[in-house]
Amino acid sequence: MLPLRIFLCLTLPAIAMSTMALAATLHKRVAQDHWIGDPDASLSADNPYIQLAEKNVTAALNSTTADGSDTFWLTWGATARESARRGDATLRDRALAATDALAQNVQKKPAPHWAITTLLECLYLWNNDTTGNAATTDPMRWQRWLDAARPSVTLCYENHMKAFPSAATGKDSGPGASWSTVAPNTQFQGAVVLTLASRILGDARHEQLARRLAQKAMAQQLPGGAFPYIRNSGPSPLYLGFDATFLGRYYQLTRDDDARQALVRMAGIAREAQSNGMLDGSATPWWKHRWTPGGPMHGVEIVAGLSRNPLMRALAEKRLQLSQKLQYSHVAMYFWDPTIPSIPTTDLGANLYEWSGNAGGPMLRSGRWQVVLPFMPYGDTCAGGSLAPAASQSPQTTKPTFSFDNYVETVALPILRKEGDEPWTKNNTLFMIAPQETSSRSALIGDGWIASAVRFHPRRGSYGAPAARPPEGWLMTQIWFADQHGMAGWLTVTRQPKSTGNDMPRGLVRLGQPVVAGNDLRTLDSGPLSLTFFGSQVGQVVPDGKQAWAHLALPSPGETTGYGISITHTGRLLVVEALPAKTQNVSIIKLHERDAQPQSAAFVCFNAGEKTVTMSAPLDGWLSRPNPDAPHVTTIPAPVAAGEQITLQAGELVLFLRQPEGVR
Repeated sequence: MLPLRIFLCLTLPAIAMSTMALAATLHKRVAQDHWIGDPDASLSADNPYIQLAEKNVTAALNSTTADGSDTFWLTWGATARESARRGDATLRDRALAATDALAQNVQKKPAPHWAITTLLECLYLWNNDTTGNAATTDPMRWQRWLDAARPSVTLCYENHMKAFPSAATGKDSGPGASWSTVAPNTQFQGAVVLTLASRILGDARHEQLARRLAQKAMAQQLPGGAFPYIRNSGPSPLYLGFDATFLGRYYQLTRDDDARQALVRMAGIAREAQSNGMLDGSATPWWKHRWTPGGPMHGVEIVAGLSRNPLMRALAEKRLQLSQKLQYSHVAMYFWDPTIPSIPTTDLGANLYEWSGNAGGPMLRSGRWQVVLPFMPYGDTCAGGSLAPAASQSPQTTKPTFSFDNYVETVALPILRKEGDEPWTKNNTLFMIAPQETSSRSALIGDGWIASAVRFHPRRGSYGAPAARPPEGWLMTQIWFADQHGMAGWLTVTRQPKSTGNDMPRGLVRLGQPVVAGNDLRTLDSGPLSLTFFGSQVGQVVPDGKQAWAHLALPSPGETTGYGISITHTGRLLVVEALPAKTQNVSIIKLHERDAQPQSAAFVCFNAGEKTVTMSAPLDGWLSRPNPDAPHVTTIPAPVAAGEQITLQAGELVLFLRQPEGVR
């Protein structure tokens, strides 16, 4: 008789293979009869998206001025198999009249996206209505609708053809291409428009281009599962729903397995959702910061259905607490799956300390407090924080909160060209992170804390142009640390010979609530957050609505100016101090709690140069540094003695601690 260990070694692989084969067979059979997202599947009456649709139909009937979503819901109510009012003559007449009006508007103002998407979805419903197909019952009206759609479909086709220039150009779009040819949300929407148009108008070229377009957009997916807003930028929480909805609709129409796999990968985003069902808005391009639900909130249901990820399902359930009128929930309706293992929505926003493949930097969450240290192309900040609202203790309070108690959107050091400049004057102020410089960073992720350091030349703003404007005489260095109590950092710029004589560096912080003066001249309050500025070069600190300015000393060429800042939501403030550099190109900041003993200090050190250097350890304690064998994972702190010689690689960030568990 075989020993148990050998028996298991021989039989378990066979069992696994058998199980895999059974799963594959089951999947194949299910795919033949019914698949997740199948628009021909019979949906159960308890599907929450049917209930939402019926509510939206009622709202559309009661509306005196129908918009695009109203037109869609009237049409859905009159034609959809799932509608309880299908066949109602009054509703049908309202839907026909609304479609007429929409078609007229689309014909008057042809455009490649948005209104044409709604019109084609309505035509798709009318064409599949078994109670009275509009194409056969009213062929003249049907022809008017088709004629109205064609110019916009042609624009969509011509617009997205420019996304495919000759390979010899080395560019991702051709002459005259708009931004929409390099933004995944409009690429996916274009794929839906062209696929629907191919089915309705009968031109095979449309669906062929749709496939190429979807493939190009999917190739931009970030390691964390999200899609950039444009080119290789950070993602926008506003557009998460558009990406998921349009890609999900494309998959629903085509069964493209690459689309299915991309949607499954999007499930990783659920880890970054906070307890309020919202996502951080700091890592987005500078003109796309959004901290509201926006867009199709229910697109996450598509991802949940295909991935069967319980956390994504919890996020979708959380968002169902908000009744959204937008038409796009009709796609999510077919992906809702009650058999996904259920976890409570309170599991959203669990504590974490990890690398975000969507923000391009470390992130932490401790209770309601979250910090992200992003470094993404077209960004304007390397630190952002947010405080989710506390769970209501009152049973009478049933309305969900899709907002924040406060957030830190941007912490920056823009270079203004003249007094009174708006902070992000596109053609003047220097502030933007260029795509070619986002590798100049180092990060640490510890047990209860994160840290990051970056160096870049701030550029004039661009709306996603493939090549940023050249440097103009300033070099930025930032060092950041964050834990469960808050975040602290030091931002400096070095003036180089090519700078303009009138340049004015200014500290700038943008928040979610109005900023008011605090207990002293350098302390400000914004809702539950307290901000304190540090540094001998900081002059006046000025509240300005939901932002604050720090006036700084103007450096001579070759000199540096900057400021430190500490933000806390618990009142436990970290004092931050920049130390004189004893080693060339090594920047050091010292951190300690305001009321703590000086010997409890920690030191964050960044070799911003291009060569390996050696420095003396500033304390007896522990050293944390990046793990060369596992990117984005910090090594276990190692003992270190004061004065011990420590080698820093080019671009390396290290943290010296008194105790291995953190700064405080």
